Amino acid sequence: MLYNWISTFTASSFRYLKDGNSLLEINVQNYNHRRRMTFYAYYIVPNMEALPQNAWPIISSDPTDFQYFWYQFPFAVPGLTTFVVGFLLFVAGMIRARKEGSQALLISFAISCLAFGTLGLLLGLRAVILDKSFLLSVNTLLYPIVLLFTPMSGHILHHILEKKYKILSWMNWLNWGAVVFALSGIVLNRAFTGDFIHYPFGKYPVSTFFLKPWGIIGVSTYFLIGVPCILHFLKHNSLKNKKTLVLGQNLLIILAASNLPSFIGIPFFPGGNFSFIPMLILAYGVFRSDFLNLSDFLFNKNALFYFLNAIIALLFLGISGAFVYLISPDELAKSQNIQWLFIPLVSTLAVFWLGIIVGGTNPASPLNQIAAFSLYIYGAQLISVLSINIISDPIIGLRVTQVCYMIFFLAPSIHIRFAYLALKKPLPKYFPIFDALVFLLSVAALSPWLFVGYYEFAWGRILASGPVVQGFGVVGFIGILAVLSEWFSAFRKKESDFLGNLAVLFLIVGSIMLLLNLPATQGFPIYPLGNLSIIPTGILAYGVLRNSTRLEAQQAFRISHRISLLSLSLIPLFSFLLFPFLSKSSPIDSRILYILLICFPILLLGYQLAFFLTRPISSELDILLHRLDRAREEAENSKNEAEVLTELAKKINSTSDLTEILQFVKDHISLRFGEDSILALFTINDAQQSLVLYHLTSNADSDIKDKIADLKIPLALEGGVLARTSKKQKPIYLAEIKPEWLDASPYDAILVRTFNLESVLHVPLIVQGKTLGVLSVTWSKVQFLAQKDLKEIASLGDQIAGAVQNAILLQETKDSAEEIEELNRFARILNSSLDLDQVFQSAFDYIVDHSTVDTIWLLLKDKENGVLRTYSGNSAMPGLTEKEMQYFRDLEIPLNETGGSIYHTYSEKVPLYIDDIRSEQGFTNLLNGSTVNFSKIDLRIAKNCHLYSMFQIPLILNHEVIGILNLTAFEKKIGLSVKAREKIMRICEQITTALHNASLYDQIKNLFTEAETSREKADSLLLNILPSEIAEELKEKGEVRPILYESATILFTDFKGFTQIAETRSPSDLIRELDSCFTQFDEIVHRYKLEKLKTIGDSYMCVGGIPAKNRTHAIDACLAALELQAFMNQMQSIKKQLGLPYWQMRIGIHTGPVIGGVIGKKKFAFDVWGDAVNTASRLESGGEVGKVNISQNTFELVDDFFKTEYRGTVPVKNKGYMAMYFLEGLREEYSLTDGKVPNRVFHEKYHSFY
Repeated sequence: MLYNWISTFTASSFRYLKDGNSLLEINVQNYNHRRRMTFYAYYIVPNMEALPQNAWPIISSDPTDFQYFWYQFPFAVPGLTTFVVGFLLFVAGMIRARKEGSQALLISFAISCLAFGTLGLLLGLRAVILDKSFLLSVNTLLYPIVLLFTPMSGHILHHILEKKYKILSWMNWLNWGAVVFALSGIVLNRAFTGDFIHYPFGKYPVSTFFLKPWGIIGVSTYFLIGVPCILHFLKHNSLKNKKTLVLGQNLLIILAASNLPSFIGIPFFPGGNFSFIPMLILAYGVFRSDFLNLSDFLFNKNALFYFLNAIIALLFLGISGAFVYLISPDELAKSQNIQWLFIPLVSTLAVFWLGIIVGGTNPASPLNQIAAFSLYIYGAQLISVLSINIISDPIIGLRVTQVCYMIFFLAPSIHIRFAYLALKKPLPKYFPIFDALVFLLSVAALSPWLFVGYYEFAWGRILASGPVVQGFGVVGFIGILAVLSEWFSAFRKKESDFLGNLAVLFLIVGSIMLLLNLPATQGFPIYPLGNLSIIPTGILAYGVLRNSTRLEAQQAFRISHRISLLSLSLIPLFSFLLFPFLSKSSPIDSRILYILLICFPILLLGYQLAFFLTRPISSELDILLHRLDRAREEAENSKNEAEVLTELAKKINSTSDLTEILQFVKDHISLRFGEDSILALFTINDAQQSLVLYHLTSNADSDIKDKIADLKIPLALEGGVLARTSKKQKPIYLAEIKPEWLDASPYDAILVRTFNLESVLHVPLIVQGKTLGVLSVTWSKVQFLAQKDLKEIASLGDQIAGAVQNAILLQETKDSAEEIEELNRFARILNSSLDLDQVFQSAFDYIVDHSTVDTIWLLLKDKENGVLRTYSGNSAMPGLTEKEMQYFRDLEIPLNETGGSIYHTYSEKVPLYIDDIRSEQGFTNLLNGSTVNFSKIDLRIAKNCHLYSMFQIPLILNHEVIGILNLTAFEKKIGLSVKAREKIMRICEQITTALHNASLYDQIKNLFTEAETSREKADSLLLNILPSEIAEELKEKGEVRPILYESATILFTDFKGFTQIAETRSPSDLIRELDSCFTQFDEIVHRYKLEKLKTIGDSYMCVGGIPAKNRTHAIDACLAALELQAFMNQMQSIKKQLGLPYWQMRIGIHTGPVIGGVIGKKKFAFDVWGDAVNTASRLESGGEVGKVNISQNTFELVDDFFKTEYRGTVPVKNKGYMAMYFLEGLREEYSLTDGKVPNRVFHEKYHSFY
């Protein structure tokens, strides 16, 4: 489009307005409209070369005080910063000392900060003051304050180490003596010799013997006395919250000691300039509680708002004063193309104006204050642009620019913070490292590597960026990548709102505009569009102002803004009054610019002050109006809440079902305080002195509910908040659960982590002064409740307390009935079974279900060996390792004194109950008060079973102990109540009789089992001889009737050369090898449903189709034959490789009628007879080695499935000629690979034969 528009013109003339620059005058003629026009353009051609870089001028050998000040200014900045920080901390410390009890520490800290701050001021002034006499007077005047840091440091250390070391007091007195001696030299005006040591970073006066002892004593005593005391203290004590105090104090002394080289002529920059860093660390330790509430201090108390406004106000005053003092219209007129300065000037005005508005809209909002800070940072960069172009002295302009860039280099840290706030995301964990890099860049702005020169363009002076600026670009780029990554993630999840998107747009646009400054900083004549910072800052201001939705903030802003706008009306009046006093020889544009440079900062200051001063009045008015509205709303809400509570009370009184009542309460709480609420009722179990879950209304999974249902919360300190609520009989509300609170109680941790709770409210349910339980209302999100909300929920607890009592009484009655029924059922189980394992398991299940016991083992008396032995069927010891279980399986308790407590229970015939066995070896039986001494066996049992409690019950039958039942729990106390112990002992009386009956039954059962085993062995031997059907017939009838099988398939095998190989082998080797072959044959034959009949030497005979008739016997025999040959081929291949002799086998198969039956009376044998048997044998002998020879009858039955090779008619002994076939394998359509393994098609067709 642009090309088409340009093509309608023809250039009639081109003229360069400046040599070597890119400003071009173009005269064009428009053919369409017949008009001629002239315009100016800045252009870049592909071959453009960068302009030459101008180096910074060097200060003259005889500079003025003002020139020297600015030239040396970077060396003074750290020291001046230390003074400002030290003075502010001195004021803060003195204010706190008036309010708190630890005045000695606070006063020592305050004076120490003032002394170190004054030292920083002196070091800074030594860098910038040219007049030596004046500098000497300043040192003499301020040094008395500096001297105080050595004794004050000793006092601070004395307090940190809790005044445990008297030697520190002596160290302090020694330092005070050095201070007095130094003061005497100052008073006598003999502290300095008058000579100076000159360094690039300043002039240092030479001290006399009055000052030198003070420095030497202060530093040496601290390191020789103070540091050893710190190390000794660390060996025997914990610093806890004093770590920052020790770190800050030691760093201060180290930095102070680093000043010494510069005092003796070594050109080492004094570290005391940077004392503000350890002072801030030390301040964190002193004001720790305040720092923990830093967010509240900065935002809720508007500290950051006031601080930024105070700094900006001072900045406006300083800018106006500087312009009046440094600049005149005539000097401005010397600037080339002065009109270009209006662009950054207007941007500066707009940026600061937006900053004042954004910050003042909502002083308590972190978002607003961080956004205002971001805007002021942009303003600092624009001020640097104006300074370098307006201030005629390049050195002064550079220094002002460096100060501005110190502020501007904070941009990545502040801008990224704003973006994360807008995205509602927490800062990354690595962000402190990012902040540290930004801080280092800010400090590096004072170095010579910020800018390496400058370029002169038509629009003004542009600084040539150095390594520091380039490093700033890299750090900023990394920060933007982090924000973009977070934004993309939020955007994909649809979590990014309008403000978050604008924050990212602000960063991108601002970065692009700053990037467009890059060509100019490299000497290319492209106007730096970064001067139009009004674009990104406007985006930021729009997003933040739109986000400000607080009513009182909006109204306060409108009132303050309207009043403040009146200050802007003074611009024309001020300009009108000032304009006549300016030199008329100056161009009009330079005079206008001069007026604007002076007026704009003052008018912005007036706008800011008007806005700032009127805000409290308008805010108070808004607050009053808002309170009236809230009062009306609260009255209406109270009326509605009363109606709702009345309706809820009617519902509660309309039913006696506690579950339904709790659901009513849950619905009401969800409606009032959010759907994520969870309601739980815990009731007190008097027997176990614990709280147990009665009812839970939650959307949690059943597994989670089951986990909580089994929880028993003790009514002790370890029971946590629930136990405390029950004991104190007062509600407990935790608005925000802190992770460290969960360490006090494991039960609190379980509940909180199971349901991911953030807020909890526990209300005790009390009837007639007795706590029945606790109503627990919890939320998975932070829930802040007002006092009236707490009272409302507490009143609900009072309403349902009576219903809870009725439900508990009803439940107790029901439990009693169920217990009786359970005991009766248990008795029936014991009486209905004589199996010892089942009796023991039933007892275990019942006891575990009705008590806290989870580990039981039974010791039975071994009369023959005189010991108590663990019952081998015991499996009721969970939690033990296999090694520990084996210990108990092998456990034998001798029936003498070495048997310990178990022998005591056996001999005394009384139960033993000890609730805690971890304290010592002498224990008291809680059942009768007798003392029991533990033996080594007891200690080993307790250790191997991880026991805390022990409950031993003797099982007595006919006045004799037949065993001892041991009940305990794995790694916990069982805590049985009297009622529970009595119940278990009653159960054991029934268990004793059941165990005796089961023992007798086991003896009878063992005899029966032995007889049954003998019978099974006989049957097994018979099955090895006869087929199962024949064996059953023989057992039932005593004989077997011969049967004619009209069709059966007989298979014979024989090894070639068996006799020759047998002659070369030992009998044992021969039998072992033959057995291995026939064993494999048995497996194959059985797999194909063939019946093995016999082996005769090296010949093997089997038959298919008997004794169970089937239609697939011929196919089964062929499949078996192929696998038998495959097995022998495999054996042949292995023996060949080993160089051993091997056997080759012939197989013959024939199908025909046979007669089957059993022969013999003492030695049974099942066999078949008939011509088919003889024919099959002839087919085997007439076959070839490694092949399967089948008859015509068999061929006709298997031809559809197998490939065969017709041999023709072969003569057979006593048979004449017979047609024979070699069986080669399965047909391809029925085979998987090699013709031996059937496929799915084969099996489908095979099964169709059934």
